[in-house]
Amino acid sequence: MGYLRRNRSMVLVFLGTLLMATSVFWEYVRMRPDYLNIVTPWSLRGYELTQGRVIAAIALTVLVLAILLTTKVVKETMLHSIVVAAVVTAAAVALTILADARPVVPSWPITWGLALLTALAGLSAVTGRLPKTLDPSWRRLVKLGSFLVLFLGTGLFLYGPVLSGTETPAWVIVLTAFLLVDVLVLTRRPEALASYRLLMNVHVVGWLVAITSAASVRVALRGLQALEPNGAAELRDIQITSGMLIAWLGGLIAFAGVVALWANRRDHISATVRSEKQLEAARKSQEELGTAL
Repeated sequence: MGYLRRNRSMVLVFLGTLLMATSVFWEYVRMRPDYLNIVTPWSLRGYELTQGRVIAAIALTVLVLAILLTTKVVKETMLHSIVVAAVVTAAAVALTILADARPVVPSWPITWGLALLTALAGLSAVTGRLPKTLDPSWRRLVKLGSFLVLFLGTGLFLYGPVLSGTETPAWVIVLTAFLLVDVLVLTRRPEALASYRLLMNVHVVGWLVAITSAASVRVALRGLQALEPNGAAELRDIQITSGMLIAWLGGLIAFAGVVALWANRRDHISATVRSEKQLEAARKSQEELGTAL
């Protein structure tokens, strides 16, 4: 209890992630209650579905990472942030492979989405290395030029030709996206917040999986019904139910918690930096006064 009182944002993270993880014990999808024909199976719980197992795994990952961050097991160093990014990326790829995700033929939203991630990651890397003495107008011009070159260049000459119309393993898309996000997160300043940004990204991915699974779980139930002698119901007679709604609610609560963790740490770092600058200014003033006397 003392740990939660010292880290009140963790109460939301605990509640939200546990709701998401335990949602798999509830029905995710079922037939309409007034459906008169006999079909099998009638409903599926979250743990019977790949989507449910993935949601639970991501929720538990978010909870463990949040605990490691708030207990200082994971330090606010670049080395620890790189390790966390590597573990998270490897886990995402492993989940995709274990879930037996089907190969995809990337459409333009995927190719240009990857191009946008590449441009943002490159922009973040460039911005952190521009000289502080550079004129603001030149700084804006360099940032805009870097973004446009990377976005259009990778979209037109890399992702477009390589991925468009080509059946690509899902894990390759996941790996590429996560590596780009890792670069974006690790190159942004302050570096001490990199692990907290990774925490938010992991949770957002899990929440998006939950939100976008409504159609796929209905298709999964219908596919299992089609294997039975009685046949399958119409897709319009299949609906999502309590388990999915609990996962969505848990995701919303946990999102508030992880954002609060990030914001609290950001404010603390900002206050520390301001204090150090004030102390440095006071020290210089004292030295100048001593020299004058």
